[in-house]
Amino acid sequence: MTKTGLKEQWEKRIKQYKASNTSISAWCRANNIKPSTFRYWLDKEKAVDIMQKEPEAAKWLPVEIDNDKSENTAEEILIVKIGSAAIEVREGFNKKLFQEIIRILAASC
Repeated sequence: MTKTGLKEQWEKRIKQYKASNTSISAWCRANNIKPSTFRYWLDKEKAVDIMQKEPEAAKWLPVEIDNDKSENTAEEILIVKIGSAAIEVREGFNKKLFQEIIRILAASC
């Protein structure tokens, strides 16, 4: 079977699974497919969907700066909150890693 044919076959199976309203285990048992194989293709489809999704425009949030803090503080910390996640940013942080974390968190919120 060609890659295109295999992909189309799994797209069809995933649509059938979604329409069945059953668990992955039950659907796989009924269709004689290993759940691990099914999850592989399901994850692959989700990844393609995410990559094809239009990126959202940047959303800017207000930042409040507390000027009452002592300037003698040994280390300044910025806390960035996205959804339920909170990230502490300290001096000398890895900017590329920070950008990647923000991108991932923003996509999951």
